[in-house]
Amino acid sequence: MPGQLQEKAPIIRMFGVTDGGNSVCCHIHGFAPYFYVPAPSGFTSDHLGEFQKELNSAVLRDMRSNKDNVSVTVLAVDITRKESESKRCSKVYSLKFSIVV
Repeated sequence: MPGQLQEKAPIIRMFGVTDGGNSVCCHIHGFAPYFYVPAPSGFTSDHLGEFQKELNSAVLRDMRSNKDNVSVTVLAVDITRKESESKRCSKVYSLKFSIVV
């Protein structure tokens, strides 16, 4: 996963059944969970570093427990344009984040 420096990484587990009736479980590695955040007017790439830092701090403050002593929750933030909208946004990854243009 881009920016992944820690040992732990997200793994998606998908369950299903084959045509023959056998149960299967697929472990998907290397996927960076993300979400979009609308970018305010005037937001540019110059703001990305500060946005990432502040968002990381906010997530850490809001964590109910941090038994693994995680210090980085936002691995990256990018400016992008969400395909379904014409708005600029931040695309934020859980353990990586991004901005949509």
